[in-house]
Parts: sequence; structure tokens; C-alpha cells
Amino acid sequence: MWPIHHIRLARRPRPNRKHPAPVRTVAPPSLLGIFLLILVSLSSSRAALPADTRDAAAQFVARNWQVADGLPHNSVNAILQTRDGYLWLATSDGLARFDGLHFTVFGLRDGLPSLQVTCLFEDRAGALWIGTGLGLCRLQDGRFTIWNIEKGLAGNEVTSLAEDSDGNLWVGTVTGLSRGRDGKFTTLGKAEGLEDRRVRALAAKPGGGVWASMFYQGLLEWTGTAFANVPKPPWVSNAPPVCLLLDRQRNLWAGLARGFIWKKSGTNWQQFGRADGLPANGVLNLAEETEGNIWAALGNGGSVTLARDEEGARWQTAIADLDSSISVCPDREQNIWVGSRARGLTRLRNRKVSVLRIMRDEVEALPRSLAESSDGSLWVGTSSRGIFRVRNGVVDPFLREPPVQGFPYVSAVINTRDDSVWWGAGPALFQWQSNSLASTYATEFRSWLREDRIRALCEDSTNGLWIGTQNGQLRLLRDGIFHAFTNAQPGAAINALLQTPDGSLLVGTYGKGVLVVREGALVPEARIELPGNVFVLALHRDADGVLWIGTEGGGLGRYENGCLAMITSRNGLINDTVVQILEDDSGQLWLGTFRGILRVSKSELKKIAEGKSSFVHPMILNQSDGAPSEQCMRGFHAAVKTRDGRLHFSTDHGIVMVNPAQAWTNSLPPAVRFERMVVDGIAPHQRIQWTGDDEHRSDVPAPLRIAPGSRRLEFHYTGLSLSEPESVRFRYRLEGLENQWTEAGLERKALYPLLPAGEYRFQVTACDNSGIWNEQGASLSFVVLPFFWQTWWFRVAALAGVIVLVTAVVRYASFRRLRRRLQMLEQETAVQKDRARIAKDLHDDLGANLSHIATLSELAQTDLAKPAQAREHIDQIFRTARTVTRSLDEIVWAVNPRNDSLDRFAAHLCAYAPEFLRTAGISCRLDVPIELPNTPLPSNVRHHLYLAFKEALHNVVKHAGATEAWVRLSLAADELTLVIEDNGRGFQSNDSSAPGEDGLANLRQRMAEIGGRFEQRSEPGQGTRITLVAPFALAENQV
Repeated sequence: MWPIHHIRLARRPRPNRKHPAPVRTVAPPSLLGIFLLILVSLSSSRAALPADTRDAAAQFVARNWQVADGLPHNSVNAILQTRDGYLWLATSDGLARFDGLHFTVFGLRDGLPSLQVTCLFEDRAGALWIGTGLGLCRLQDGRFTIWNIEKGLAGNEVTSLAEDSDGNLWVGTVTGLSRGRDGKFTTLGKAEGLEDRRVRALAAKPGGGVWASMFYQGLLEWTGTAFANVPKPPWVSNAPPVCLLLDRQRNLWAGLARGFIWKKSGTNWQQFGRADGLPANGVLNLAEETEGNIWAALGNGGSVTLARDEEGARWQTAIADLDSSISVCPDREQNIWVGSRARGLTRLRNRKVSVLRIMRDEVEALPRSLAESSDGSLWVGTSSRGIFRVRNGVVDPFLREPPVQGFPYVSAVINTRDDSVWWGAGPALFQWQSNSLASTYATEFRSWLREDRIRALCEDSTNGLWIGTQNGQLRLLRDGIFHAFTNAQPGAAINALLQTPDGSLLVGTYGKGVLVVREGALVPEARIELPGNVFVLALHRDADGVLWIGTEGGGLGRYENGCLAMITSRNGLINDTVVQILEDDSGQLWLGTFRGILRVSKSELKKIAEGKSSFVHPMILNQSDGAPSEQCMRGFHAAVKTRDGRLHFSTDHGIVMVNPAQAWTNSLPPAVRFERMVVDGIAPHQRIQWTGDDEHRSDVPAPLRIAPGSRRLEFHYTGLSLSEPESVRFRYRLEGLENQWTEAGLERKALYPLLPAGEYRFQVTACDNSGIWNEQGASLSFVVLPFFWQTWWFRVAALAGVIVLVTAVVRYASFRRLRRRLQMLEQETAVQKDRARIAKDLHDDLGANLSHIATLSELAQTDLAKPAQAREHIDQIFRTARTVTRSLDEIVWAVNPRNDSLDRFAAHLCAYAPEFLRTAGISCRLDVPIELPNTPLPSNVRHHLYLAFKEALHNVVKHAGATEAWVRLSLAADELTLVIEDNGRGFQSNDSSAPGEDGLANLRQRMAEIGGRFEQRSEPGQGTRITLVAPFALAENQV
């Protein structure tokens, strides 16, 4: 067991989790003072702590929170756990509520009279009373109420609080003592036996009243009408206690500034001091834990514990490396919370694991492979320091002389049935048997290993030894001879070897899954292929014959009866890299990962494999349990179960030893609390907590009423497990919307967008690290109010309106039938027009050209005797045929409905214009948007616009005498603009005798037919500009 000051407490952040407060390594004792904790054992149920100071300290794991972690001030004056499970902290800069992960701070704006909070108390009604430097405050049902001198309090600076058996609240201040009931206080003075006004401490007295420690009068007790002196111990004259405590056995405990602790049982006094091992330091606070043990916080010195044996009580150090303490509070999970004067809040938690460090020459070695021999020795192969043997707790750096000395990287260690220990170190293999080095294979290996090294070892059923290597070679050593495969080698790094009862050898590889070897040969058809060809890091066959496969990044594989199921972080694993697999004596599966050690129920994993469940709830061991690191080491047999049932896991800071027989289960499931509900970013009830049945909350309307149209609802909740808050997992559902539970994992917030009007009930429950669920959970009922059109009266009115509309609809239906018939006729007319147009084009254009070809053919036949003229006629036939082909292409393009879109229309224009103008020796420049929307273009618009475009180009070629032309296309929200411009001779725009005037008239007519516009601008010597504007509608997202 390692002393607490040797444990490294820094925690690694976890995925998919809000940033928890980091663990701080506890600082060494300061020059001003050292923190003290004293545990007094009053219950025979807890075994006495060992006499050695270091052993007593080693049972705890300390974690610290300070201002940087959310604590409002590093001076924690008082600590209280209320019945709802929260931890409340009185600090010098306000009040804080702590759920184990997050601090919620209350200050002046929340209703506190002062930020100097001195003491805390919870009464029998569940109200929290807060003593401050400027009065008394009560927090109940989310509201603060203040009392001070003006409201009957004896003073504003409150020092202590207590409630007697009659329900009276006693308030001690520096200027007097007050007693209150139902919010009304009276001050007690000389008439009640109080000569002294300064109250140091209060404690409830059995049978009614209180004990009061006064600064000058000492210890007093209430007799029913007045205070009287308590008979003092015979060994003192006058020593007023600093703190008082009434334990469950009705014994009175008193802590003194001079370093003594008194215990009063009936009329008998017992004193603890230096003779009993108690340091001479001021006792500032006393508290009792659930098992009856008393804890004391001391201002200076060391921390000690008191444990009973047959000779009485004795004091021992529990922890000695914290700063001066001023408050202590055991919680219901057996954690001890300590508030210091300047070092914040510290939690002491019982250690669950022990650690074995592998040291050589004051340098720590990294364990890679573990094995146990028959004498109980643990053999440890390390990555750079050779092999070690651990016997009776002593770590022995084994065999430091040659030939072993030259091979420090030990990657695989096993113990065979003949009690030999074999280990592979680079290209060498060693055998230890009968307390001596029996065999060494080094030179022989180099003949076939070369630059290779051993990665895995396995004994087969015939006492042979299988050897797997980094480069994917597999050999069987039998009778001193190495045998290779008869058919092939794995060809991928081998990380794991496992012998099955039927004599097969399973080979875990990098990227090739799990290979199967039978009778000395690979069996390709028996290979277990893993998704994504992830690397296999570990193999384990459990008592039920199920094969478990640890992978790098692929989670945990479960293979049974030819079926493979992969369980990953999506199913609840804390990490997807599983490097170690063990099974304890109770059949639980233990996994070593890069984020801690997991204990998983095989039955839960089986349900996931069968599709009956989707989530597993593992128990997690990490640094908060005493592990030096969360990162387990990869390697062959990097974890091992020894004969005593203990489990050993290699980590990057030593070997973590776990006793699975230890009572791991926390009997208290986490309490579930709602913290706030947020509607569209506004939290109407920011700081209230609901505890299961929300109908009894006076601070929350039952049910809550949510305004109509709310777009986003957030439910913020928490699970109160102060031992392991980072491991609390949740699931929730919203009745009225869903029936199945949603596995939320570690998430502490649920989101629901756009809920329809109706009644709902949000339920949430939680489980702790041991998988114990809070079956009651918490719930919150609420109503999403409807819009006016969703109300019953509106629906009645709407129904009446519908009846009225039905008549109109029936009448309108006949009108629509007639209109549809008219539309069909119009469509038929449009089709007939298209057909007529196509027929006209075929007759006018193609017919004329074909007639011309026939005429030219006849002329060519008559001119056969004149080759030159015949050749001219043939050339004309060729040109005319090409024109016919182009016309046919245009007609086919025009009738194809796929071309009825803007982008295809533009593409056709951009292809046609340059080719047409190039034949006339005119260069063409295009100015068209790079990307055009695929918006439908009506066929009639496309047809007339295209013909107008052709006519404009024809005029450029025939009449303009231009050398260059420009084609520009642009889009607006409701029209398409096409511009054709040339640098030709131009003409007067109003000259009716200008060439091409008939063609321009055709252009005007075509554009008018589609509801468009035609514009012309031309000047002599300045060229001509033709603008064609067609109606066109773009969608809003295309504008």
C-alpha cells in the first residue's frame, strides 16, 4: 500500500463529458500549519486501523477543489450534507451547493445578507439555516428569508446553530443567544443564567434544550427555565470548548483549543490528549459518520485516527499532508469532506485498489507482460528494464547478468504446465525452470527472425510452445526444434495467442482479425474478420466458451456460435481501445482500457449481442479509486489473475491490484434532482430542485405551464453520488411523447424542440458506478399551452365554418371540373399548335432544302460531262445537306422536353452562336453566368426566343458587315434578358428602308407573342444592339 502523498492525483479528461473539476495533488505541510483529521472509532463493525502511520494514511485517496475549480473561496468554514444529497459549503465569499461536479454559488443578489458565511444547519422540516456575519438566513422552497437584530436576533454575527427536541432553533452570536420558533426569536440573558454574551458552540441536548459553550462561562446546559454550569472534568478548572457534538449514543463530545477532546457519557468524563497520541493542536470541528466514527478537524499538526482494541483507544495518523482545517463532514457514502482555512475543499475516500511499482536503480519500469508461477511469484516483463520477479511483496530485478542482460525489452511472459517461466525479449527466448535458467534461444532465432521480435507466447495441448512475432511469423517450438507452417504465415503483427479446448490456436493480429490454426496449418475459412480490420490486442475465452476480443479503437468483440458482436463506447464502454481482458471468480468480465479499468456484466453484454439491449453499465476504477493512472498498457498478457483471485493490471505507472471479492457495490443509488428547466433560453425556475414527486413542491406550479410556440425545452438534472460523480449515468423519457427510455450516458441535459400542445411528464433516473439504479428517479409534469386555434372553442367555431364551407366547396367543385376540362382543351390546343409549328418547320425549312438538293442533283447529272460545274453542284448539295442536318438537330432539340430548362437553353445558345458566326468569319464573345438554375422554361417561350435569337444572328451575318459580336444573358427575378450586339456598320433606327427591317419586324412579333419585349439600338458606324426580354419566374432561393 502506498502512502497518500505518493499517489499522483491529476485526472485525465474524459470524452463526451463536461469538464469536471480537476484533482489537485495535496500540497505538503505549510510553515503556518498542517491539516489534522482525527477519526474516533465507536463501532465494532469497522476493523482497527494498523498501527503504522503510513498504513493508516494509505487507506484514503484525497481529491481537492479550489477557487479555480468553481469554489467561491478557498476558506471553507462549514460543510453540511442535506437530506436531498447535496453538499453545502459555507465560505468566506458566499454559499455554495456542490453535486460532486459543479458548484452553484449563492450571493447577495440571491438573498444572502452577507458573503461571510459562518455556519450551516438543516432543521427537521428540511429548511437550510445559514449563519453569516450580518444575520441569519433561511433557504426554503427556493427562497431566502433574513433575520437580524431588527427582527429580534441577539446579534448579527452568527457563530453556531442547533435545534432541540421541541423544534426550537437556537442561534448563537458573538453578542448573545436567541431561541426561535415559527420565525419569531427571543433573546436570552441574565435572567436565564447567561452572564456571558459570546457563544462559541451549541449542541442539542437529549430531552430538550441545548448545551452551550460560552467564551467566559464555559460549558452550560439548559434546564428548562435557565442555564446552569455543567460539572467540569476533575482535571480542569475552566476550559470553554470550541466545538460540541452529540453522537448517536447520546454522548457529548467537546473539542478544545488546547488540543484536548472530551467525551461525556452520562456524568462520566473521558479526556484524550497527548498520552493517547493526540497532537497538541486546537480542535475546531467534530462530526460523526454513519458507522458511528467521530472525525475531528484540528488547526495544526498531523491527522490521526482513533481505533478501539482490547486495551482501549489509541490515535493514529490518517492523513498528514493537508493545510489547516476548520470544518469536517462525513457524507452518507463514507467519504470525509474537509474544509481548510486556505486550501479549499478536500474529499477523503477509501482506496479500492493497491499499486505495485516496478523499480530498478530508482527508475520506474513500465510493465508489459505478467505471469504467475506455482510458488506465487509474479513475473513482470518490462519495456526497457528486463524481467522482474515479485515474491512476498519484494520486487527483484531478475537475472541482471548475461545472457539475459542484453535483452531488456521483455514483451511476452508465460508460465507453462511444467512450471517453467518463458519470456520473449526482442529476438531471444528464455526458459526458467527449477530456480535456474534452463534454456536460451538467441543465436538460433537470428537465423529466421532477423530484425523481428517476439510479441506473444502460448503453450499448446502437447506441451509445445507457440511463438508469434512482430512481423507476423508463427513458429512452434517442440523438443528444441522450431516448426513453421505447412501452408502460409499470418503476415501481420501477432499480439495475442490463445489455445482452445479442441486444440485450435487463435491468433490475434494487426489488421487481419483473428486467424485460426489447426494441425499446424492456417484455416482461412475459419478466420474471424473484424469490422474495419481493427487491430486485435487481447483474446480471452470465458468459462462459458465465449470468445472476447479486445481491439484498438473498435471496442470489445463478443464471438459465440459463429456470430460476432462489437460493443463500443456507443453502448456504454468508457473507451473503444480494450488492451486487457480478465474474468474473476464470480464470472464478471474486467477490461483494461486507456481510460480506466472496467467491470462489466457478461449478461448485459450478451443482451447487446442479441439485440435485446443497447447499453451496458460498467463499474469503472480510475484515479479516484487509488489507481496511479487510468491508462492500461497494451501487451501480451498485460493483465493476469493470480491464484488468490486477485486481478493485476499493467498501467503506465505501475501494476494496479484489485480484489474482486471486495464489496464494490454502493448500497445508496444516486439521488436524482432537477436543477432547472430552460424554455427558449430562459430559466423560469433557475435554482429549484425537484425530488421525485413534483406535486408536493410549493415553489413550482403543478403542473408547469409553458407558453404556446416554445421552440426549445431543456431539462437540467443531476445525480448525487459524491464518491464517483463523474461515473453517474442517466436515462430519461418524456411521457406524452415517447414510451421508450433514452440512454443519456453521462449527459446531464435533455433537449426537446417544438413540442406540440399537450400534457407531459418528464422522468429521469440514474445509476452509479456499480450499476445500481435509482428506481424512483425524479419527474416533472408540465403543460404546453395551445395556440388559440388549438383550443376547443376555436375548433367548434371552425367546425361551424367548415359546414358552411362544405356547401361552397360542393358548388365550387363543379366549377373546377368545368375549369379542368377547359384546361385540358387548352393543353390539347397547345399540343396541336406545337405539332403544327413542327410540321410547318419541316415543310418550310426541310422541304425547301430537300427540294433544292433534288434540283442540284438533277443539274449535277446533266453536267457530268462538265466536271467543274458538277463539282460545284455537289458542293452545294453538301452544304445544303449540312444545313438540313442542323435543322433536324434543332427540331429534335426543340421537341425534347429535357431541354425545357434555362441551363440547357443557355448551353445550346452558347454552342450555336460561335459556330454559326465562325462560318461567316465573325468572332463571338459570350457573357453568360457560370452557373444557371435548372429552372423549367416554357416550350413556347423557348421556341420563340430561340428563333428570335437566330434571326438576330442572321441579321448580323447578312447585313451588319461586322467582325465581332457579343452575346450576353442575364437574369432578374421575373425576366430573362438576351442581348446580341455587333461592331458592324449600323443604321438609323427610324429608317424603314434599312436592310433587315423585315427581320426586325419578325423579332418584334415573336417577342410580343410570348409577352416579352424587343429593343433595338443602332447608329451608323456604331454597330447594332438587339435586346430580347422574355418573362421568366425564378424561385425565391434562386434570386
